[in-house]
Amino acid sequence: MKELIREDSWLSMARMVNIQWVDFLLMPFNSTTDQSFTMGKVHLVPVKKVAIVLNDSRHYVISKAHPKGKEAIDAMNKGLKLLRVKGVITKAYQQAGFFIDKKNIHILNEAIIHL
Repeated sequence: MKELIREDSWLSMARMVNIQWVDFLLMPFNSTTDQSFTMGKVHLVPVKKVAIVLNDSRHYVISKAHPKGKEAIDAMNKGLKLLRVKGVITKAYQQAGFFIDKKNIHILNEAIIHL
């Protein structure tokens, strides 16, 4: 790569790829059948069978100092446990493009991940 361009606006990033000012951007796979993304006149298509894994996690924060903090934590954990048992969390991540079938996709940074 010759140059890395920083752009904070998602719409600007998509437009820059669309008008070929930049070659690519990193984004999650979309839940459409071809995993493409369309916004107005911008239509982005992922490179077939290629991905980069960005190890990350999702969190929620609840204050222990709040009068209902313990009640909120207990309710969240109870709900998350139910969603996990029913497979809803995994399904949601798959539909959002976060979980992919690694058997059918070449992970470009896989060697780096396992170091």
